[in-house]
Formats: sequence, structure tokens, C-alpha cells
Amino acid sequence: MKNVFYGLCLVPLLGYAGGDILPVDLNYNENESVNVKVEPVVEVVPQKTVEEVVEKKTSYYIGLAIAATEVDGQSSTVILKNGHPTAVVGKLGYNISENIALEGRVGTGIKRDTISFATSEVDSIAGVYLKPNVNIIENVNLFGLVGYANAKQKLLNETMKTNGFSYGAGLGYKINNSWEVVADVVRYGKQDNNSIDAYSLGLDYSF
Repeated sequence: MKNVFYGLCLVPLLGYAGGDILPVDLNYNENESVNVKVEPVVEVVPQKTVEEVVEKKTSYYIGLAIAATEVDGQSSTVILKNGHPTAVVGKLGYNISENIALEGRVGTGIKRDTISFATSEVDSIAGVYLKPNVNIIENVNLFGLVGYANAKQKLLNETMKTNGFSYGAGLGYKINNSWEVVADVVRYGKQDNNSIDAYSLGLDYSF
């Protein structure tokens, strides 16, 4: 009996010293779901510069040049050496990459040349070329031309043709992103005793 009495006396003392003997939440329901708030994780990805995102685009260009030609020709009645008629040449090109282009050329004579009694002129020029190029100093490009051309010249009243391999080289000076001054030397063709070489100066426009 004494043990029961002492036990009953001890219960309120424990409550006074430390609170509830069994700290049970009477409102707790074991079937309730517990909502845990999760903060979203934001990953910071460094942005690329405009130069890294935007690739350099290839572009078209057009050009026009005046060409001083040097022609050799042989008709049925006369052989002409070192005639110098003048021609105009138009160009249309496409930059395949930074250092190579595909270029087409067409031209026609605009001024005849007469040596003694023999009159010569460039009738027509047409050619297609691969155009490798390299920057040698600021704003100055060195380029080559390798391709095929069909050229015609007139000597007196006869037309002579030259077809086949055509090549040349030149320099371009960039005035700005659109305009370029171009000078070149091109052999448009040589066949038998007929040949057409041209020394031209002109402007190219890129777009």
C-alpha cells in the first residue's frame, strides 16, 4: 500500500519538473499525409556570346571591272600579235567558306584596237572559277582563279574561239564590309594561235 501511495505522489512531481510524461499530440492522425515544401533548384547556365551563338554566314557578291586585254589571233588572211582591245567584265560570286569562293564571269568588248590595217576586238568572255583567297595584311586579300572559260575574239571580219583551262590571280582591298576594290590578271584562254589575256580593275559588292 505504501508503494502505491508513494507512486501516486510521484506523478504530479514529475509533471511539475518536466511537463507531460508522454508528449503525445492528441490531434495526430497517422493516416494524414505530410506536405513538405520543396524549394525549386535553379541552375545558372553561363550565356554564350553573340559570336559563339551566331555562325558566320556565307554571302553572295557581284562585281564589274574594266579589262585591258592582250590578244593574239590568226584569221584566214592575217596573223595579229599583241592587240589591245578593251573589255568590260561582270562577276557573280558565292563565298563557299571564309577562304574559297565560286565565281562566274561574263564579258564583252567595248573598244577595238587597230594595228596597221588589222582590227581586233573581244567578242565575248564566259567562265566559271574556284577562287581561293587568303588575307595577307589588314583589309588586303590575295586570291587565285582556276577554272574553265569560253572566249571569242574578232579579227577583221572573222571570229576566233578559245575554249578550255583558264587561270589567274589578283588582289582585293576591302573598303568596308560591302565594297572591295579588285585588280587581277587572267588568261581567259589559249588555243592554237589564238589567246586572250586580261588585266582588269573593278569593284565588288557583297550582300
